[in-house]
Amino acid sequence: MKYIKQKQARIKRYFTGISSTDRELWYDTTLKKWVHSDDIVWGEHAYSSAQRCRTIRAFRRALKKNPIIKGRAVLTNEYINFDVYA
Repeated sequence: MKYIKQKQARIKRYFTGISSTDRELWYDTTLKKWVHSDDIVWGEHAYSSAQRCRTIRAFRRALKKNPIIKGRAVLTNEYINFDVYA
């Protein structure tokens, strides 16, 4: 994981969710997993461009459960320049 801020200046809360840097990945809210856009059947399930995530610990769990987003995920923060990349 790569933090934008230095270790002393990091914020460990106030995250809004996980977004993908790849426009081909979507989060299936029904099955609760990330899928590629080629596998999507619109109208069958609900899809989102972001997964809800509030903490660093939950972000790490999401990366373990969904290896497809490793290297393409961003944990966005409410404050500017406090995002975490993985």
